[in-house]
Amino acid sequence: MLSQEQMQKLESWITISEMICKSYNELINAEVMYGRDSREYQRALRDIRIKLDTEKEVSEEILENPILYDNIMFCLENCGGMQNGAFRIKKRLEKDCSLQYDVLLANSVNQFAGNEYSLSRDICNLINEKKIDNLIEVIYLLLGDRKRISLIDKKIGTETDEQKRMMLIDFKNNIISKSGDLEQWYFGLGNNVDAYLIDDDEIMARFLEIPVEEYIRRKQNAVKKRVFGVENHFVGKDDSEIEETRFELSVILRPFISLLPPEEIESLYQEFKKKNQYGFPNLSVRAIESTYRDALEDSREDEKIRRLIPGNL
Repeated sequence: MLSQEQMQKLESWITISEMICKSYNELINAEVMYGRDSREYQRALRDIRIKLDTEKEVSEEILENPILYDNIMFCLENCGGMQNGAFRIKKRLEKDCSLQYDVLLANSVNQFAGNEYSLSRDICNLINEKKIDNLIEVIYLLLGDRKRISLIDKKIGTETDEQKRMMLIDFKNNIISKSGDLEQWYFGLGNNVDAYLIDDDEIMARFLEIPVEEYIRRKQNAVKKRVFGVENHFVGKDDSEIEETRFELSVILRPFISLLPPEEIESLYQEFKKKNQYGFPNLSVRAIESTYRDALEDSREDEKIRRLIPGNL
Protein backbone atom coordinates (compact mmCIF):
# COMPACT_ATOMS: atom_id res chain seq x y z
CA MET A 1 0.00 0.00 0.00
CA LEU A 2 0.98 3.64 -0.32
CA SER A 3 2.50 5.45 2.64
CA GLN A 4 0.66 8.37 4.20
CA GLU A 5 2.96 10.82 2.41
CA GLN A 6 2.45 9.07 -0.94
CA MET A 7 -1.31 9.01 -0.38
CA GLN A 8 -1.28 12.76 0.26
CA LYS A 9 0.60 13.31 -2.99
CA LEU A 10 -1.92 11.16 -4.84
CA GLU A 11 -4.80 13.13 -3.31
CA SER A 12 -3.12 16.36 -4.46
CA TRP A 13 -2.80 14.88 -7.93
CA ILE A 14 -6.50 13.94 -7.98
CA THR A 15 -7.43 17.47 -6.86
CA ILE A 16 -5.38 19.04 -9.68
CA SER A 17 -6.82 16.54 -12.16
CA GLU A 18 -10.33 17.50 -11.02
CA MET A 19 -9.48 21.15 -11.69
CA ILE A 20 -8.21 20.22 -15.16
CA CYS A 21 -11.49 18.42 -15.89
CA LYS A 22 -13.36 21.62 -15.04
CA SER A 23 -10.99 23.62 -17.25
CA TYR A 24 -11.74 21.22 -20.10
CA ASN A 25 -15.45 21.99 -19.64
CA GLU A 26 -14.63 25.70 -20.01
CA LEU A 27 -12.56 24.92 -23.11
CA ILE A 28 -15.44 22.94 -24.62
CA ASN A 29 -17.91 25.76 -23.91
CA ALA A 30 -15.54 28.31 -25.46
CA GLU A 31 -15.17 26.22 -28.62
CA VAL A 32 -18.93 25.65 -28.88
CA MET A 33 -19.84 29.31 -28.39
CA TYR A 34 -16.91 31.19 -29.92
CA GLY A 35 -14.69 28.77 -31.88
CA ARG A 36 -11.04 27.75 -31.53
CA ASP A 37 -9.71 31.04 -32.88
CA SER A 38 -11.45 33.10 -30.19
CA ARG A 39 -9.87 34.88 -27.23
CA GLU A 40 -12.16 32.92 -24.92
CA TYR A 41 -10.80 29.60 -26.26
CA GLN A 42 -7.17 30.75 -26.00
CA ARG A 43 -7.78 31.93 -22.42
CA ALA A 44 -9.21 28.52 -21.46
CA LEU A 45 -6.32 26.78 -23.21
CA ARG A 46 -3.73 28.85 -21.30
CA ASP A 47 -5.46 27.87 -18.06
CA ILE A 48 -5.21 24.16 -18.98
CA ARG A 49 -1.54 24.53 -19.90
CA ILE A 50 -0.70 26.03 -16.51
CA LYS A 51 -2.55 23.28 -14.64
CA LEU A 52 -0.97 20.55 -16.78
CA ASP A 53 2.49 21.88 -15.88
CA THR A 54 1.56 21.73 -12.18
CA GLU A 55 0.13 18.24 -12.61
CA LYS A 56 3.34 17.06 -14.28
CA GLU A 57 5.45 18.13 -11.29
CA VAL A 58 3.15 16.37 -8.80
CA SER A 59 2.77 13.19 -10.88
CA GLU A 60 6.52 12.82 -11.45
CA GLU A 61 7.10 12.80 -7.69
CA ILE A 62 4.74 9.92 -7.01
CA LEU A 63 5.64 7.99 -10.19
CA GLU A 64 9.35 8.17 -9.44
CA ASN A 65 9.18 4.60 -8.13
CA PRO A 66 7.49 2.42 -10.83
CA ILE A 67 6.76 -0.35 -8.30
CA LEU A 68 4.08 1.92 -6.82
CA TYR A 69 2.08 1.72 -10.07
CA ASP A 70 -0.22 -1.14 -9.03
CA ASN A 71 -0.91 0.49 -5.65
CA ILE A 72 -1.69 3.82 -7.34
CA MET A 73 -4.12 2.13 -9.75
CA PHE A 74 -5.76 0.29 -6.83
CA CYS A 75 -6.24 3.56 -4.93
CA LEU A 76 -7.63 5.33 -8.01
CA GLU A 77 -10.16 2.54 -8.52
CA ASN A 78 -11.15 2.07 -4.87
CA CYS A 79 -10.38 5.35 -3.10
CA GLY A 80 -11.03 7.86 -5.85
CA GLY A 81 -14.76 7.18 -5.81
CA MET A 82 -16.62 8.63 -8.78
CA GLN A 83 -14.36 11.67 -9.08
CA ASN A 84 -13.66 12.71 -12.65
CA GLY A 85 -10.11 13.58 -11.63
CA ALA A 86 -9.32 10.04 -10.44
CA PHE A 87 -10.91 8.47 -13.53
CA ARG A 88 -8.90 10.78 -15.81
CA ILE A 89 -5.59 9.89 -14.10
CA LYS A 90 -6.37 6.16 -14.35
CA LYS A 91 -7.04 6.42 -18.08
CA ARG A 92 -3.88 8.45 -18.66
CA LEU A 93 -1.73 5.95 -16.75
CA GLU A 94 -3.19 3.08 -18.78
CA LYS A 95 -2.09 4.85 -21.97
CA ASP A 96 1.44 5.60 -20.76
CA CYS A 97 3.46 2.87 -22.42
CA SER A 98 6.88 4.01 -21.19
CA LEU A 99 5.57 3.80 -17.62
CA GLN A 100 4.18 0.31 -18.24
CA TYR A 101 7.62 -0.78 -19.40
CA ASP A 102 9.30 0.77 -16.35
CA VAL A 103 6.82 -1.10 -14.14
CA LEU A 104 7.55 -4.39 -15.91
CA LEU A 105 11.29 -3.90 -15.57
CA ALA A 106 11.11 -2.77 -11.94
CA ASN A 107 8.92 -5.74 -10.94
CA SER A 108 11.24 -8.18 -12.72
CA VAL A 109 14.32 -6.73 -11.06
CA ASN A 110 12.53 -6.77 -7.70
CA GLN A 111 11.51 -10.39 -8.23
CA PHE A 112 15.12 -11.44 -8.77
CA ALA A 113 16.60 -9.17 -6.09
CA GLY A 114 19.04 -11.03 -3.87
CA ASN A 115 19.75 -13.61 -6.54
CA GLU A 116 23.49 -14.03 -7.03
CA TYR A 117 22.95 -13.90 -10.77
CA SER A 118 21.85 -10.90 -12.77
CA LEU A 119 18.67 -11.05 -14.84
CA SER A 120 19.00 -13.95 -17.24
CA ARG A 121 19.19 -13.33 -20.99
CA ASP A 122 15.74 -14.94 -21.41
CA ILE A 123 14.18 -12.57 -18.89
CA CYS A 124 15.85 -9.56 -20.55
CA ASN A 125 14.62 -10.70 -23.97
CA LEU A 126 11.11 -11.21 -22.60
CA ILE A 127 11.09 -7.71 -21.11
CA ASN A 128 12.41 -6.24 -24.35
CA GLU A 129 9.73 -8.03 -26.42
CA LYS A 130 7.07 -6.77 -24.04
CA LYS A 131 8.49 -3.27 -24.38
CA ILE A 132 8.32 -3.47 -28.18
CA ASP A 133 4.77 -4.88 -28.17
CA ASN A 134 3.59 -2.21 -25.72
CA LEU A 135 5.19 0.62 -27.65
CA ILE A 136 3.86 -0.54 -31.02
CA GLU A 137 0.37 -0.82 -29.54
CA VAL A 138 0.61 2.68 -28.07
CA ILE A 139 1.95 4.05 -31.36
CA TYR A 140 -0.90 2.73 -33.50
CA LEU A 141 -3.51 3.70 -30.88
CA LEU A 142 -2.05 7.22 -30.75
CA LEU A 143 -1.95 7.48 -34.54
CA GLY A 144 -5.54 6.21 -34.66
CA ASP A 145 -6.63 8.79 -32.07
CA ARG A 146 -4.93 11.57 -34.01
CA LYS A 147 -6.69 10.52 -37.23
CA ARG A 148 -9.96 10.25 -35.28
CA ILE A 149 -9.59 13.77 -33.90
CA SER A 150 -8.81 15.15 -37.36
CA LEU A 151 -11.94 13.48 -38.76
CA ILE A 152 -14.06 14.83 -35.89
CA ASP A 153 -12.72 18.35 -36.51
CA LYS A 154 -13.79 18.04 -40.16
CA LYS A 155 -17.26 17.00 -39.04
CA ILE A 156 -17.41 19.91 -36.58
CA GLY A 157 -16.54 22.32 -39.39
CA THR A 158 -19.45 21.14 -41.56
CA GLU A 159 -22.06 20.31 -38.88
CA THR A 160 -25.05 22.69 -38.91
CA ASP A 161 -27.00 21.04 -36.09
CA GLU A 162 -25.82 22.79 -32.88
CA GLN A 163 -26.66 19.84 -30.66
CA LYS A 164 -24.62 17.42 -32.80
CA ARG A 165 -21.78 19.95 -33.07
CA MET A 166 -21.68 20.27 -29.27
CA MET A 167 -21.61 16.49 -28.92
CA LEU A 168 -18.71 16.21 -31.39
CA ILE A 169 -16.68 18.89 -29.57
CA ASP A 170 -17.28 17.20 -26.22
CA PHE A 171 -16.35 13.79 -27.67
CA LYS A 172 -13.13 15.15 -29.20
CA ASN A 173 -11.92 16.83 -26.02
CA ASN A 174 -12.77 13.74 -23.98
CA ILE A 175 -10.37 11.75 -26.17
CA ILE A 176 -7.64 14.40 -25.91
CA SER A 177 -7.89 14.76 -22.13
CA LYS A 178 -7.05 11.07 -21.58
CA SER A 179 -3.61 11.33 -23.19
CA GLY A 180 -0.66 13.64 -22.55
CA ASP A 181 0.70 12.75 -26.02
CA LEU A 182 -2.53 13.91 -27.65
CA GLU A 183 -2.52 17.12 -25.62
CA GLN A 184 1.03 17.81 -26.74
CA TRP A 185 0.12 17.16 -30.39
CA TYR A 186 -3.23 18.98 -30.50
CA PHE A 187 -2.52 21.93 -28.22
CA GLY A 188 1.16 22.33 -29.15
CA LEU A 189 2.41 21.72 -25.61
CA GLY A 190 6.07 21.18 -24.74
CA ASN A 191 8.45 20.10 -27.50
CA ASN A 192 5.89 19.63 -30.23
CA VAL A 193 8.46 18.07 -32.60
CA ASP A 194 8.39 14.90 -30.49
CA ALA A 195 4.66 14.53 -31.11
CA TYR A 196 5.33 13.97 -34.82
CA LEU A 197 8.24 11.53 -34.57
CA ILE A 198 5.86 8.56 -34.43
CA ASP A 199 4.89 9.31 -38.05
CA ASP A 200 8.34 8.23 -39.20
CA ASP A 201 8.67 4.43 -39.35
CA GLU A 202 12.47 4.53 -39.66
CA ILE A 203 12.89 6.70 -36.56
CA MET A 204 10.54 4.50 -34.52
CA ALA A 205 12.27 1.31 -35.73
CA ARG A 206 15.66 2.71 -34.64
CA PHE A 207 14.16 3.71 -31.30
CA LEU A 208 12.88 0.15 -30.79
CA GLU A 209 16.14 -1.29 -32.16
CA ILE A 210 14.44 -3.52 -34.73
CA PRO A 211 14.60 -3.53 -38.57
CA VAL A 212 12.19 -1.06 -40.16
CA GLU A 213 10.56 -3.89 -42.17
CA GLU A 214 9.79 -5.77 -38.95
CA TYR A 215 8.44 -2.61 -37.32
CA ILE A 216 6.09 -1.93 -40.26
CA ARG A 217 4.94 -5.57 -40.31
CA ARG A 218 4.25 -5.66 -36.57
CA LYS A 219 2.49 -2.31 -36.64
CA GLN A 220 0.28 -3.38 -39.54
CA ASN A 221 -0.54 -6.69 -37.84
CA ALA A 222 -1.52 -4.81 -34.68
CA VAL A 223 -3.76 -2.48 -36.69
CA LYS A 224 -5.39 -5.39 -38.56
CA LYS A 225 -6.11 -7.19 -35.28
CA ARG A 226 -7.93 -4.09 -34.01
CA VAL A 227 -9.81 -3.68 -37.31
CA PHE A 228 -11.05 -7.29 -37.24
CA GLY A 229 -12.25 -6.84 -33.65
CA VAL A 230 -14.21 -3.70 -34.54
CA GLU A 231 -15.68 -5.36 -37.64
CA ASN A 232 -16.92 -8.34 -35.62
CA HIS A 233 -18.54 -5.95 -33.14
CA PHE A 234 -20.52 -4.10 -35.80
CA VAL A 235 -21.44 -6.81 -38.33
CA GLY A 236 -25.02 -7.90 -37.80
CA LYS A 237 -26.09 -4.81 -35.83
CA ASP A 238 -29.78 -4.11 -36.13
CA ASP A 239 -30.75 -1.84 -39.03
CA SER A 240 -32.61 0.44 -36.59
CA GLU A 241 -29.20 1.40 -35.13
CA ILE A 242 -27.67 2.30 -38.48
CA GLU A 243 -27.40 6.08 -37.97
CA GLU A 244 -25.50 5.64 -34.73
CA THR A 245 -23.53 2.79 -36.33
CA ARG A 246 -22.44 5.01 -39.22
CA PHE A 247 -21.08 7.62 -36.81
CA GLU A 248 -19.33 5.03 -34.65
CA LEU A 249 -17.72 3.44 -37.69
CA SER A 250 -16.52 6.80 -38.96
CA VAL A 251 -14.72 7.61 -35.69
CA ILE A 252 -13.70 4.11 -34.52
CA LEU A 253 -13.02 1.89 -37.54
CA ARG A 254 -12.11 4.40 -40.25
CA PRO A 255 -9.09 5.93 -38.40
CA PHE A 256 -7.49 2.52 -37.84
CA ILE A 257 -8.03 1.31 -41.41
CA SER A 258 -6.59 4.61 -42.67
CA LEU A 259 -3.27 3.81 -40.95
CA LEU A 260 -2.67 1.01 -43.47
CA PRO A 261 -1.24 1.54 -46.97
CA PRO A 262 -3.82 1.57 -49.81
CA GLU A 263 -2.94 -1.91 -51.08
CA GLU A 264 -3.47 -3.42 -47.61
CA ILE A 265 -6.81 -1.65 -47.24
CA GLU A 266 -7.93 -2.91 -50.66
CA SER A 267 -6.95 -6.45 -49.67
CA LEU A 268 -8.86 -6.26 -46.36
CA TYR A 269 -11.85 -4.70 -48.12
CA GLN A 270 -12.07 -7.56 -50.64
CA GLU A 271 -11.63 -10.09 -47.84
CA PHE A 272 -14.45 -8.47 -45.86
CA LYS A 273 -16.81 -8.50 -48.87
CA LYS A 274 -16.00 -12.14 -49.55
CA LYS A 275 -16.64 -13.14 -45.92
CA ASN A 276 -20.00 -11.38 -45.79
CA GLN A 277 -21.42 -11.95 -49.25
CA TYR A 278 -23.67 -14.75 -47.92
CA GLY A 279 -23.90 -13.70 -44.29
CA PHE A 280 -25.55 -10.45 -43.16
CA PRO A 281 -26.90 -8.52 -46.17
CA ASN A 282 -27.95 -5.64 -43.88
CA LEU A 283 -27.11 -1.98 -43.48
CA SER A 284 -24.24 -2.58 -41.04
CA VAL A 285 -22.28 -4.53 -43.67
CA ARG A 286 -22.93 -1.82 -46.23
CA ALA A 287 -21.86 0.82 -43.69
CA ILE A 288 -18.58 -1.03 -43.06
CA GLU A 289 -17.98 -1.31 -46.82
CA SER A 290 -18.58 2.44 -47.10
CA THR A 291 -16.13 3.00 -44.23
CA TYR A 292 -13.51 0.96 -46.11
CA ARG A 293 -13.97 3.15 -49.18
CA ASP A 294 -13.62 6.32 -47.10
CA ALA A 295 -10.52 4.97 -45.34
CA LEU A 296 -9.00 4.01 -48.70
CA GLU A 297 -9.47 7.60 -49.86
CA ASP A 298 -7.85 8.86 -46.61
CA SER A 299 -4.87 6.54 -47.05
CA ARG A 300 -4.34 7.55 -50.68
CA GLU A 301 -4.45 11.21 -49.67
CA ASP A 302 -1.91 10.57 -46.90
CA GLU A 303 0.34 8.80 -49.43
CA LYS A 304 0.22 11.87 -51.70
CA ILE A 305 1.14 14.16 -48.80
CA ARG A 306 4.04 11.90 -47.74
CA ARG A 307 5.44 11.90 -51.28
CA LEU A 308 5.50 15.70 -51.26
CA ILE A 309 7.81 15.71 -48.22
CA PRO A 310 11.49 15.99 -49.26
CA GLY A 311 13.34 12.69 -48.80
CA ASN A 312 10.21 10.52 -49.09
CA LEU A 313 9.68 8.32 -52.14
